[in-house]
Amino acid sequence: MSSYVVDDGTASPPTTVAASGVTATTYTVSGLAASTTYYFSVAVVDADGTSGASTPVSDTTSPTTNQAEIVAIDSGASAPVSNANGGDSSFVADEFYNGGGTSTSTSPVNVAGVTNAAPMNVYLTQRNGAFNYTIPGLAPGAQYTVLLHLPRRISPQQGSASSTWRSMEHRF
Repeated sequence: MSSYVVDDGTASPPTTVAASGVTATTYTVSGLAASTTYYFSVAVVDADGTSGASTPVSDTTSPTTNQAEIVAIDSGASAPVSNANGGDSSFVADEFYNGGGTSTSTSPVNVAGVTNAAPMNVYLTQRNGAFNYTIPGLAPGAQYTVLLHLPRRISPQQGSASSTWRSMEHRF
């Protein structure tokens, strides 16, 4: 044996030469798409030529790690909120929670300076008290970014009768 030819592809048998001239007994394939099944076969190259390809084996790559959004929840809301005007994604009605209560407000929130602000209705509902969320479909050991759109109450100025609200974006 002088080297190997590694074929890969998304159909069996694989027909794309991923590498040739491989002399090690291991080979790392890079640049594969997430959540995709790939097939691999190996052939030996020696003085007599190239052998037939091995029986293909397959494996499926892990889900993407580019922090794609899993779900956007409008905490405390009873209906979904569309974000057709841009900014952050559309939000589903409150789900995946355990405990707590809800409240709503009609006071608009100042979102000036907030990157990818949520639709205004997201800031007008909330879950309060003791509660938690359990989001399904997350992979054990994977890392996720949590983005919270929370309104922050700014106390009224002395002599003013009302408070103002300002949006805060939190990333963990």
